[in-house]
Formats: sequence, structure tokens, C-alpha cells
Amino acid sequence: MKKVLFLDLETTGLDPDKHGIVQLAFIAEIDGQVVEEKLWNINPGEYVEYDPKALEINGLTLAQIQTFQPYEEVYLDVINFLGRHVDRFNKYDKFIINGYNVEFDIGFLKKLFLQDGERYFNSWFDYKSIDVFALVKILDIEGLRQRNKNQKLTTICENEGVSLVNAHDALADIRATRELYYHLIDKYMKK
Repeated sequence: MKKVLFLDLETTGLDPDKHGIVQLAFIAEIDGQVVEEKLWNINPGEYVEYDPKALEINGLTLAQIQTFQPYEEVYLDVINFLGRHVDRFNKYDKFIINGYNVEFDIGFLKKLFLQDGERYFNSWFDYKSIDVFALVKILDIEGLRQRNKNQKLTTICENEGVSLVNAHDALADIRATRELYYHLIDKYMKK
């Protein structure tokens, strides 16, 4: 069984050691079929820093974020979500994480797990991930697609004809990333 977890998040900045997650979105796919999707709006707590540029990009205010669900509650909901689809004690039953510039997202997700004492991140996830950004770079380097003025998800989606409405909303971004992933596979790799 092929299990893929499409993952995107929005943060209060770029450094997982001092910034936090304010939105987290999952799309769980098993054997090519979406089985569940979820968006969490998260209050990362009082000990994180807020970069004004990050808040400008994701369009959230401190007042909004303070009304969001506390990260401790979100963590429990995340574990329940994962547990519905993966047996954490079976080393062959793991999600492969897929996203756009996904190592950034994984770093923050690992921090969320560590904040709640979960040291076994890879109980849920395969140790390898799929990065749609890396796929775009490979296609560009190999001359299989025309390079863009930048590598932002919005630009790549626009140039590939993939719909992205409400950019920098974690669920909208991950839906577009999933669509872009399959679009790139179908257009460039199945030839």
C-alpha cells in the first residue's frame, strides 16, 4: 500500500528553533486516493518569536493567532489523524511526506512533535520524503520545462496551469502542491 502525506504549513518565521507553526495542513492519500484532509489553525504559544514579514506573507495578525487552537491540542489531533492511517509500530506502514520545499515544513513539524515529548517522529513517517520543488529543479536543469522568473509555488503553478487560490493558506497551498505534483509527473515523466 502506498501512503503519502501531503504537508504544508505557515509559520511565524523561518527558524524552527525560535518561530512556530500557525497553520498546518495534511492531505492523506492511500494508493492514489485522498482519504482525509485537515487544516489546523494553531496558537504556537507565548514563547515563539513573530517575524512581521512572515505574518505579512501569511496574512495573519497576532490577534487572530491568539484565538487559534493551542499547539498542545493540535498535537493530539495530529497524532489521532496519523493513527487513523498508519500503524506506528509497523516499520513497513509509514507515510511518505510530500510537499513543496518540504524539508522546511518537516523541520517545523519535528519541532511540534518534540514540544510534546514525542521523540519517535519516524514512527509515523518514512525517512525519505518527496519534494515537488526538487522535481521542478530537476526538470529545469534537464531542460524539460522552461525556467521561471522565480521558484515560488505560485509562479510554478501559474506557469503550469495549476490553480492556486488563496496562496499562503496551508490547505490551499498543499492542494495546489498535490495537483502540481501529479501534473508534473503526467506531463514530463510519463513520456
